[in-house]
Amino acid sequence: MHKTSSVYPDQKNATIHPLRYLRGILDHPDYENLDENSFSGFYSFESPLLIPDMERAVLFLRDAIENRKQITVLGDKDVDGVASTAMLGTFLKKHHEEKGGGLSIRVSDSGDDYGITGSLFSDLLNSKSDLYIFLDMGSSHSEAISDLIKTGAKIIVLDHHQIPDEGPVFDECAFVNPVRNPDLDKFASVMVCLKFLSAYALSYTKEWDNAYFLDLNIKDSSAESDSTVGSAENFEILKPLYRLGMFLGEFESEEEANEFLQSEFEDLKLAVIKEKDNSPENTFLGDKEIKSIFHDVFVGGKYLLAARIRTMPKMSRFLHELTDLLAVGTVADMMPLRGENRMFARIGMGYEGIGKSSLPVYRAGYRSLLKTLGIGEQRISSRDLGWGVAPTINAAGRMGETKLALDLLLEFSDDKSSELAKNLNRLNTERKNRTSRNESIIAKMLEENPEKLKLPFIFCYHPDLEPGVSGIVATRLTEQYQKPVIYINPDGKHARGSARTYGGVNVLDFIGRASDHFIQFGGHPEACGFSVSFENIEHLEKCLVEN
Repeated sequence: MHKTSSVYPDQKNATIHPLRYLRGILDHPDYENLDENSFSGFYSFESPLLIPDMERAVLFLRDAIENRKQITVLGDKDVDGVASTAMLGTFLKKHHEEKGGGLSIRVSDSGDDYGITGSLFSDLLNSKSDLYIFLDMGSSHSEAISDLIKTGAKIIVLDHHQIPDEGPVFDECAFVNPVRNPDLDKFASVMVCLKFLSAYALSYTKEWDNAYFLDLNIKDSSAESDSTVGSAENFEILKPLYRLGMFLGEFESEEEANEFLQSEFEDLKLAVIKEKDNSPENTFLGDKEIKSIFHDVFVGGKYLLAARIRTMPKMSRFLHELTDLLAVGTVADMMPLRGENRMFARIGMGYEGIGKSSLPVYRAGYRSLLKTLGIGEQRISSRDLGWGVAPTINAAGRMGETKLALDLLLEFSDDKSSELAKNLNRLNTERKNRTSRNESIIAKMLEENPEKLKLPFIFCYHPDLEPGVSGIVATRLTEQYQKPVIYINPDGKHARGSARTYGGVNVLDFIGRASDHFIQFGGHPEACGFSVSFENIEHLEKCLVEN
């Protein structure tokens, strides 16, 4: 094996590749999961089955579509929720509604409070749907979900938020949340949706019923020479078994692997990958993937699944068409851009392709939004998404008109989507103006009450604040004062607010100390939202100060 020095070379040495200077960056913990292919192409795909209840969710959707049942889709009103809802909604319009199935697509701002409560919950009950699918929400709504299940409906939750102790009962619904598997990386609900749709599509292929057994010998990777497959120096090791890229275990022989499948998965068939075998089942997996798999067999299934999908043109195209919204939701929710998040985001921003697709594939509404914002289509930057696309989509939810953003992303017509994009952009301008007005009110309030700045957090409420921009104002206050922020404004019959972290404070736990004062709260350790009665605002502040 060729060895390299750990000492950084002189920059004048022109024979050293420039990327060698990144070695120090790659040692950072945030990049510990990267491999040699992490910055290029469709190189890996973590099995969707690694998220608990994914298979149950697929079976629920198959039953609803195949029997043309009534489906209700409900998404949260932020960017991740809207992008997820548009992704699933586009699919269901084409594969369910156009074929005679009933479909209702909604967003959470159509109710009178956060989440599945009040008039929104009443509407859901009255819809008498056979299947309810909740996107970027549902983890904190166990009571509502239980009531819907009592009507005889099936429930799918596609979410990534923290799960409270009273979260949905797992055996009563398909509760697809990656938080349930601590080995998974952090990703947004829009990635959960992509994985769900990929699993659904794969359920109609032979991959769904296959388990791949790699009956291969690999040379000891610690040897001081290049590792090769099929060498006479190979030594015997246990062989890995995978289903859709999910590691099932290691076995000594094909017979032992088959016995395991018969006992645990009676419907799965064993597909064997052997050395020096040019059968169609084996040709999709090259030496590079095999070496990556055997480097760590537990996580190696992602290379196997990616290699298999690359041989399936329709499946590759299907995934590619989901990545535009995947990139938006991932960046907007500030997910770490590494591993799968980075891979799919790069594809969705036009830097990479899947299979033979090399150019970005954008839906009409998204394309119109880019044009309205003056963003080129070929290579979108994360700044374009984080500072342009995401805030514009988010403006609809903040201003109580999330349906406008959803309609835009669901629109197939270029002409109609162009008008919707212009309307959304105008709404975003009003959102900016409202943000400025609220910031002025807060600045004056803190100037008149300097004692508030002495607390370890900033607590803001004023009756003149306008609703809809609490998240962005809270974030800016956090940056300005370098403290966690709790920001509250009047909003209808209740007050609503946002909490933002600083210095590693888990704001979900922090405001949870005063849980008795909230009507409802939920979110992430870094950012969360809540509703509170006007009479409890003063008690809430006092409780947080004392605790």
